[in-house]
Amino acid sequence: MSERRIEDERQMTAFDHLLFRAEERPEARSTLLSAFVLDSVPDFARVQRAMERASRVFLRLRQHVVVPAIPIAGPEWVVDPDFDLHYHLRRAVLPAPGDMATMLRTLEPFLMAPLDRARPLWEAILYEGFEGGRAVFALKVNHALTDGLGGVELMLEILDLERDPPEKPMPPVPVPEDLTSLELTRSAFNRLPGRLLSLVERRAPNVARFASQVVADPAAAVAAASDLTESVRRLVGGPSAEPSPVLRRRSLSRRLAAFELPLDDLRAAARAVGGSVNDAYLAAIGGALRRYHDHLGVPVDAVPAAVPVSLRHDEHASGGNHWAGVQLPLPVGEVGVRERVALIRQHMAGARDEPAMRVMDLMAPLMSRAPSVVLDVLSSAAAANDVQASNIPGPSFPLYTAGAKIEQFFGFGPLPGPAMMIVLFSYDGRCFVGVNYDAVAVTDHSRFEECLREGFDEVIAAGRPEEPARTTARPRRAPAKKRAVRQATAARATSRTSGRTTSERGGTGAGR
Repeated sequence: MSERRIEDERQMTAFDHLLFRAEERPEARSTLLSAFVLDSVPDFARVQRAMERASRVFLRLRQHVVVPAIPIAGPEWVVDPDFDLHYHLRRAVLPAPGDMATMLRTLEPFLMAPLDRARPLWEAILYEGFEGGRAVFALKVNHALTDGLGGVELMLEILDLERDPPEKPMPPVPVPEDLTSLELTRSAFNRLPGRLLSLVERRAPNVARFASQVVADPAAAVAAASDLTESVRRLVGGPSAEPSPVLRRRSLSRRLAAFELPLDDLRAAARAVGGSVNDAYLAAIGGALRRYHDHLGVPVDAVPAAVPVSLRHDEHASGGNHWAGVQLPLPVGEVGVRERVALIRQHMAGARDEPAMRVMDLMAPLMSRAPSVVLDVLSSAAAANDVQASNIPGPSFPLYTAGAKIEQFFGFGPLPGPAMMIVLFSYDGRCFVGVNYDAVAVTDHSRFEECLREGFDEVIAAGRPEEPARTTARPRRAPAKKRAVRQATAARATSRTSGRTTSERGGTGAGR
């Protein structure tokens, strides 16, 4: 791997500041959790060295955030003079029997516990005692550090390509700095005249160019402004569909689910129904929610969903966030996989062409300094979505850390308002699905998780000629007594097959 230090900007961007401020509100926290399943228990001293080195390569792991006492400037990332790896990196033993279900139940309180905003915004635990003599490395970070694709770039910087590579040189310790909020405010006051002058110099050519365009063709300028305004309304103007009546409740309780599926099967299904892997992925979620709503006796046609679209470019550092959210009326009532994919593809194609796709870059500087009541409004708007779904293409080859191979990688995204966050992460030829959902919004946990697997199975079947996907209309609902008999029969059938381990299900990775 590269030996360069990832030098991120010291100034926190407005977008990252928004995500950092979300930690003030328990229901809006933006915490990312990654769970690496390792094929063996690594030597903890090697894990400590690997994370110590990572903190010197990716400075965000060693920096804390200093916020000015008066918001005349943005916060800054400052190398923490009290950085203590012993606090951030710990080890534990999973309770018996140490299986996947035990791991997920153990990770739930770890995910829900808030990060200490006075320290670097991450914590990690190496869990021993996982089934088969394996281990689990769990890493929790604040979303302000990086987004999904940035995290992949970071993985490639700090992990190994072989089990026992030559020991990498340890970079020098970053120079720590004692900087208080008052000192940052005083410094910002001193820099303010120069910053204002620089801002005018940078923006003056753009303002002049815009003014000349208005004078040359005022009608076109007005039309462009109107198109942009309408585009903003479509992107941030409220939920894309009526929220589900059975997913309305919100709480601070979280539950995790995880499984994997073959990438080749998902690709084949996508080709068979005329879509991309991402389209097939979203269609699987729609099919899962159809089953769940039917199980509760409340069928719906669509639910409001938010799908992040990456705006990251090669010049962006691994840290920070570069994405925009797309509002999607996720089709749920449509039984046909091909028809569901077509609806998703139509909505996503239109959203990616929106002129206001980068509107957050313009709005974030204002919102990041807005009073808390404005953040309350934003949080309420986010809660109007029932689903968030992210698709992150990861490396197609195996990675190692501290002498152990990473066999499985599950990513659990933040849940700042929606009922569920579902992440599809590709790694080494497999796709790993990590689900973080509100334990109160979703009332029947076991059935919901079964529906998720069935939704993906339905889509996978669409790519197999011998197992064509059903395309019939939603069947008329049977009377309550017959429905109960059918559900009991289905539950018994499910219990006979749900004992399969994740590895028995096969693997995946996400070519998009």
